[in-house]
Amino acid sequence: VLDFAAHHDKLTGLYNRAGAMSQMISFLHANQNSKCFVAVMADLDHLKQINDNFGHSAGDSAIKMTAKILSGVLPKNSPLGRSGGDEFMGLFIPEYEGQAEDIRKEVLERCELYNKSSKKPYYLGISVGCATFYDADAATLSDEMKHADKELYKAKKLRRKNVVRT
Repeated sequence: VLDFAAHHDKLTGLYNRAGAMSQMISFLHANQNSKCFVAVMADLDHLKQINDNFGHSAGDSAIKMTAKILSGVLPKNSPLGRSGGDEFMGLFIPEYEGQAEDIRKEVLERCELYNKSSKKPYYLGISVGCATFYDADAATLSDEMKHADKELYKAKKLRRKNVVRT
């Protein structure tokens, strides 16, 4: 129970930052023969605006939905965690070239589907950055997570400017 609590995020049930990094390193070691990996960084757009306008329970709901969407698009058994606040990190082995971009697009599509059916007073948006790499090494993973984070910030420039429904 203590081990679970130490490595998991209470709100989402995903790994926390320490748990996600540990799982991603184990994933790399278990898949050393794989030729390619994709590091993923994702961020819930405008969490502060959601919290400020609708309360922290609305922010918590948005974080939970973000976790659900990301869990649903990454390949099965891919490590995924909430690295803090509104940020998420993951790792997967692509099954085909271009899968990282397809996953990014699917996240956006699932957000749009959610927004069409949701009665929430805000729009849910998730920005995603991916970095493809070819070395099953913990040091490489750290560098590639930074690269995925840079890609995430490029994606954030394309996000919706306001999340409040009018």
